Amino acid sequence: MGLEPAGNGYALIYEDIGGACPAPGEPLATVLALAVKAAAALDSLHAAGVIHRNVNTKHLIWRRETGDFRLIGLGLAAPRAQLASRPPRGEPEGTFAYMPPEQTGRLAHPADERSDLYALGITLYELALGRLPFGGDAPALIHAHLAKPLTLTDADRARLPAGLAAIIGRLTAKAPEDRYQSAYGLRLDLEDCLAELSGGRGSGVKPGERDRRTAFVIPPRPYGREAELEALISRLAAGATPLLAVTGAPGSGRTTVLDALVQGLSARGAVVLSGRFEAASEAPYSGVVRALRARVQALLAAPEAAVRAAAARVAQALSANAAVIGALVPELETLIGPMKATPPLPPEDARNRFHLSFRRFLAALADDGRPLVLALDDAQAADAGSRALLEALVDVPEPGALTLILTTTGAVKAGVARHDLAPLGDGAIAALLRDAFGGQDDGVPELARLCQLKSGGNAY
Repeated sequence: MGLEPAGNGYALIYEDIGGACPAPGEPLATVLALAVKAAAALDSLHAAGVIHRNVNTKHLIWRRETGDFRLIGLGLAAPRAQLASRPPRGEPEGTFAYMPPEQTGRLAHPADERSDLYALGITLYELALGRLPFGGDAPALIHAHLAKPLTLTDADRARLPAGLAAIIGRLTAKAPEDRYQSAYGLRLDLEDCLAELSGGRGSGVKPGERDRRTAFVIPPRPYGREAELEALISRLAAGATPLLAVTGAPGSGRTTVLDALVQGLSARGAVVLSGRFEAASEAPYSGVVRALRARVQALLAAPEAAVRAAAARVAQALSANAAVIGALVPELETLIGPMKATPPLPPEDARNRFHLSFRRFLAALADDGRPLVLALDDAQAADAGSRALLEALVDVPEPGALTLILTTTGAVKAGVARHDLAPLGDGAIAALLRDAFGGQDDGVPELARLCQLKSGGNAY
């Protein structure tokens, strides 16, 4: 209805339609009717270049008597262009139970239209089946969205029409390129599903058949690297490689490979902390701090008993040196309470104290004996203090306690395990182009050969 000044910001004024949020376990005809309206609302929002980033049951308002519907909760909404132009901040964004993998803070892929569609898929699952697909505290939910497939019991399949089950499965795929690509294509399938349910016919819905990406986008998938990634994940999960440097020229796909490693290790039960260094950042330890803050924020969102356990673990590990880490991670005070100031030391002693405290803090951030992975992108942009810290972690390793993965365009210290990314071949480029063009194959092999010749196999 309007945008009005409110304090130091603005308030978005909605029309009061006299509605309420739908309840989990609604009749299927109601769920599908609501889903059609939600898809239409997202289609309009996306057409305006805006990504919602917080779709969930509480943000759907519906008036049963009239069928009026509103999509609310735009507090995290942002222009698509703005999200695409800046890397994710390394912090979870949204509501944990509905959070797309790319909004967990663990991946470098920015949120886009398909992120909203993932969250809508989780919402439809809840409305249709009366429960959310994943439970637990914030860290458990992040792990589930990254790594656990959404499953249906026999009772679920008996309740859901086959077409709706397939639609939900497509919406909640982990990789954005495997989901619906547009709210428009989703709405068409939901309308067909509703018509079939109303007419009592069997499922003739073919999810995604009329779906098309509304913009040309290169999918962030590690084309041509599936076998090498599986081998790397197995080595890292086994603890055989405590430090891995993924190297390659700008545009070679280092970030995409790192995302795949993060997801693969998360699927095998690892606790993953992700960060990214930026050359323009003047803050020391910026990439590492992003990873630590995101982990502490996730811990703070856990149930009270889990928060208390984490606080005790961290407080014991840091002891009198807690303020050394608290100076970089302000959320630490919320977790463990006020911290006593540490006495000043000569520079070298202060650096050694910080490195020791950091190592102990990392160990305390893991839980339930799960392996801990620190994944840092663009290490070539790290400041001097971060480089010294990373070298200290490598030089004084604790076997099995930490796996460190770096991506870099720069030189790698002798003795460090490295994985050099080779240029993409014709087959991988053809697969990339096929996905970018929505599955079309006409002329793709010839275009792939031309791209390989012009780019030398560099995906950028």
